Amino acid sequence: DIWKNPTVQAIADAHGGISSAQVALRFLVQQNITVVTAAMNPAYQKEDMDVFSFSLTEAEMVKLSSIKGKPPS
Repeated sequence: DIWKNPTVQAIADAHGGISSAQVALRFLVQQNITVVTAAMNPAYQKEDMDVFSFSLTEAEMVKLSSIKGKPPS
């Protein structure tokens, strides 16, 4: 689960307690990947849009790129 990944959580904490979801979204944005979320909760929608208030360092991008997920079952 990417939201509970220790690397993602550590990066979120390093940026003042942003969420793991924001880290994941920002990771995609910084790679020029179009992001579409399905958040229905207004608080989550606001959080999703807040990914433009910070950026990830090159080192953080490398760490995130190294995360391997398990294939869907």
